[in-house]
Amino acid sequence: MAKETRTMRRRRFLGYTTLLAASSQLTPRVQAQSTESSWPMFQFDTTNTGYNPDASIPSEQIGKQWQGSTFGEVVTSPVVVDGKTFVGSKGGNVHAFDSKTGEKLWEFSTGYSIESTPVVYNGDLFVGDSQGTVYSISMEGSENWSESLSPDDGYGIFNPLTAYDGELFVAVSDPDWYSSYLVSVNASDGSVTWRYPSDENLDGKSSSAPVVSGETVFVNMGGVRAVDIFDGEARWIKESASAGSTVYGIAGELTLSGNNLIISSDNLICLDPSDGSLKWVYTNSNLEKISSIAVDGRDIYFTGNTESGDGYVYSIDKVTREQNWRKQLRATTDSDPVITDKKLLTGADDGKLYTFEREGGARLWTISTGESVDSTPSLVQNSVYFGSNDGYAYKVGKVEDTPTDTPSETSSPTETSEIESTPTDTATSESTETSTDRVPTTSATSEEKFERGFFTNNGGTELRFLRNPFILTVGGFLLSILGIVY
Repeated sequence: MAKETRTMRRRRFLGYTTLLAASSQLTPRVQAQSTESSWPMFQFDTTNTGYNPDASIPSEQIGKQWQGSTFGEVVTSPVVVDGKTFVGSKGGNVHAFDSKTGEKLWEFSTGYSIESTPVVYNGDLFVGDSQGTVYSISMEGSENWSESLSPDDGYGIFNPLTAYDGELFVAVSDPDWYSSYLVSVNASDGSVTWRYPSDENLDGKSSSAPVVSGETVFVNMGGVRAVDIFDGEARWIKESASAGSTVYGIAGELTLSGNNLIISSDNLICLDPSDGSLKWVYTNSNLEKISSIAVDGRDIYFTGNTESGDGYVYSIDKVTREQNWRKQLRATTDSDPVITDKKLLTGADDGKLYTFEREGGARLWTISTGESVDSTPSLVQNSVYFGSNDGYAYKVGKVEDTPTDTPSETSSPTETSEIESTPTDTATSESTETSTDRVPTTSATSEEKFERGFFTNNGGTELRFLRNPFILTVGGFLLSILGIVY
């Protein structure tokens, strides 16, 4: 990429942040092109919040609206943009479906397993395969360009792609997950802008989708690394987190919520994104590993499995780390939770998609498939899109008449009462969990001291009043004036 272009982009970015620094999540959502009728990337946006505030999932009369064959297991999330649903599968193809009818529009073959969730950006679809090649595909299914990012035949792309400010951020790993590196690729032509590290590989697997905000991309590769999006230089590196005499491993998924960079590993580890310093630790002795989280304001949601093979869904408070509720699944889970304003959805290894109320955790309904649901769902308007290891992509939503020949696909009241009275989900088992701040010297941030109200968004940092059209119009006018002066 030309040096002049990079300089102009940095100046443009500084102009934006001068007026909009108060809203750390506004810029990423514009970059991710998320709208009320889209889910363009893994967990919805470039900060991996898993939260679509404009989706509204029904509570009853739920059924499968369509299912489409992918000729291979689906462990990726569908991306839904402009009335089309794109799904990658281990069969080595990307499949495009009509979002309304489920009609197969086209297939694009990479020839190798697709285990990385694609991203739609600037009107094109981008996908990576298990041999380390990234593709740009038009919305009609033709190839724009492809670029191999693998130094040899041993490296592939297994984590979701992230698109931001004209670039794709791609984590590349060897198949045994022993080394990895991060690449910034020009989305328009596939040229490599930079590689981190520039001349070697990192010891450790890539365990997260890149998270991007401001001028920094965060990635977890044998430790959390904050990298400058313009030159690919590391700003800080955190390979472990120490609190007193305890050292915590930090390999896991990343989520950025305001000034909290949260790592999902054996515990939840929260770092300050500006310098990598430890803010707090949430431990849960019942769980072997915690999923990637979904977050909105003060509410954090995650799934996890016990040593005995039980799966659970949790809700905790981001400020106090106190448990709001937990609910047991009927199987273990490798799916991550996603949320709307009212609902939480996640998949499980029993082949079901589960839906819960965010407030209180009441289970509403399930949908059954033929195999494990490792795919993280995507939520658009009043519908849910997800994949299954049975080789199908699904759209679920409200139907006028639930099919009577498949009663197992929706939850009955009896089934709900049974799962919520499961003996292992009791106060006794919950007493073994800990939910404490392991860094007592770290005071509450200004974000955490906010009272709930209009401007503070219940303790969160996403200033929703900035969605007001009048404020956006005024802000756009001021940005234009600043650009002219600049």
